[in-house]
Amino acid sequence: MLTASAFAFFFLWLSGKEVEPATGDQAGDLQALCEAWRAAESLMTTKYNSPDLPNDLQELLNLNMSLSQPDWQQIFTDDSAENTWERFEQKHAKALNGGDWQQLWPHLIAARKANKADNTPWNTKHAKLVKQARGARVQPYIKELADEALGIFLATQTKDGNINPESDDGAVNQAKRALCGWSLPYQGGNIHCKDTAGTPTKANICDSGNQGRAGDNIATDIVCLCQTATNQVCVNDAEFGTTVMTGATLENGALAKYLQACPKETPFDDPKAKVRAAVGRLGERLGHGKARDTNGKVRLGKKYTTDCTNQASACVDYSQYFSGGKKGIPDIPWAAKLIAAAKQ
Repeated sequence: MLTASAFAFFFLWLSGKEVEPATGDQAGDLQALCEAWRAAESLMTTKYNSPDLPNDLQELLNLNMSLSQPDWQQIFTDDSAENTWERFEQKHAKALNGGDWQQLWPHLIAARKANKADNTPWNTKHAKLVKQARGARVQPYIKELADEALGIFLATQTKDGNINPESDDGAVNQAKRALCGWSLPYQGGNIHCKDTAGTPTKANICDSGNQGRAGDNIATDIVCLCQTATNQVCVNDAEFGTTVMTGATLENGALAKYLQACPKETPFDDPKAKVRAAVGRLGERLGHGKARDTNGKVRLGKKYTTDCTNQASACVDYSQYFSGGKKGIPDIPWAAKLIAAAKQ
């Protein structure tokens, strides 16, 4: 018979041992990656909508045109479809000497239309202002201000690399690279990435802790977190048709099956809010299952044998991003890409 002290000792010993994860024990860890997945999907739909010309800028352009010399005004007096920049450029190519007014042209036409007759609504409303401005001889200052303001506005109309979400480093492609990577590359379709196929081994895809594979992309992290040769830890056994690994070989089509356990949406509509929530959720789950049993070791998931490439393990080892002067989560590659995309 166990004495009270012996029972207490046994209980303390048992509570100090890491318990082997039961079926579905790592569902919370999978949900952290699911949030990141949905955030990336949301960023992939990012569109750049160029802003309309502000009313105040149109007023400034109208005033500048009304104070300009008659020969300048005359260029833009004809607001018909015949008076195009292309025709003007062809006729005055020598004088222009390479100057390009193509973006300016429609705005200058609109400004002249507002004041080319004395009885236009704009002239009627601002006749006193124009008279005072002419008397004060402020046209050079008005012109400088109008030119600068219009230049700033026109910069918002051009989808260059800094604002175009579809550029190489734009939000769309950053999100694609966060979702998919070298082992499961982007290919479009319902799950976006190539799925596990052709009997890949876990050791060739997952990370032992210092190979740069963990955190490369969300798709691979999901597979490495959930695939094991014993029981299912991210979902219920056989849920969504999942099967355990055969020896060291990953299940074919594993990604698509585990993604079925992901909620279709997150609580947030804004992509930036989704990224913040996903990064926060990941931080909450790191180390939640597998203890920090060695200096600098930070892992996602509880099922651990030797390292995260082992067929008996189900985890992602992010340790390499939490040591050697690294910043932690901001240095996990897929997290860094989501954060960069959300800032655009």
